[in-house]
Amino acid sequence: MPRRARHHVAGFPYHLVQHGSNRQACFLDPEDCRRFSAIRRTIC
Repeated sequence: MPRRARHHVAGFPYHLVQHGSNRQACFLDPEDCRRFSAIRRTIC
């Protein structure tokens, strides 16, 4: 059975979670982390 489509409601926040496998760091380079944060801010 396919997953239902997600609904986007303007003005309501998303719940985003970012974590690494086996408690490893997601980003080894601080610049990568800054880029990800900048992208995340544009979509939330």
